Amino acid sequence: MRSITTGFDYILDLAFQVDAPALAILGESGRDQACRVAPLNEGTMDTRLIMLARRGNPALSANGRRVAFIDWQYNQSNPVCLDLISDQRDRLDWISDSGRLIFSPDCKNLFIVEGDSGPRSAVIRWSIGADSMLRRVPSVSYMFGMAAHPDGRRLACCNIERLDIVSFSPDVDSGQWHIGLNASDAKFACDGKTLALAAGSNVVLWDPQSGQQRLALIGHEDRVMAMAFTPDGRRLATAGSDHCVKLWNVADGRLLRTYRWPINGISALAFSHDGLTAAAGSNTGDVLIWDMDHD
Repeated sequence: MRSITTGFDYILDLAFQVDAPALAILGESGRDQACRVAPLNEGTMDTRLIMLARRGNPALSANGRRVAFIDWQYNQSNPVCLDLISDQRDRLDWISDSGRLIFSPDCKNLFIVEGDSGPRSAVIRWSIGADSMLRRVPSVSYMFGMAAHPDGRRLACCNIERLDIVSFSPDVDSGQWHIGLNASDAKFACDGKTLALAAGSNVVLWDPQSGQQRLALIGHEDRVMAMAFTPDGRRLATAGSDHCVKLWNVADGRLLRTYRWPINGISALAFSHDGLTAAAGSNTGDVLIWDMDHD
């Protein structure tokens, strides 16, 4: 196990970079939000810090290469996507009252909630680097947890006791189901056939095609704040305010292992792209990395 000193008060998200042995860490300190790139090579301690706009609602791409945030200027909000390796900045000029951001799993598109996530809000899909928006879907109301489908054409939105599958393509159907729980977070497995929903101290595995619950993962003693599927989609890691990480078998819901780490409530989880290494970030700014084979 290895710890990283981040200088953050709270870890928002983590992602292992594909192009380099490094971990991208999204965090905040007071009102400031930033992204830190920490090399994973032995003996390398230097980290690179990139300051982001305040109140920027940032998002980190799954490959750890891009960070997106909202740049607020003169009461206008402009989504910005920064390449952490090349330093290239792509900017989508003026979207009024932009809110949450989420990358598509292929890291090529950015979903932007326009409005206050209320009944008049909408979601925009932006092809990063393009000057125009791909598509705007109106009337997506009261979104809490959001997850982009691996095909990049659908977005799962968790509302009050409801799950919406929003389509951005005419040949892909949308859907809406009453799920009877208030999910605060959502994650798709790599094949798109399983959607994990976190609600309180429990996690449910949902079939987004049929709208049926498959399994309930019960074992946490407090609120679940982070989830991550392994790259093959066969296991799911969950963590939260009870200071532990639980690893589950997605096929049958069996608890495989519980990791109890000496950090506070866990707010972010990530797996390396070979599935052999995992990282956890806490709500007090700590980050731990461990080898899934040996620990």
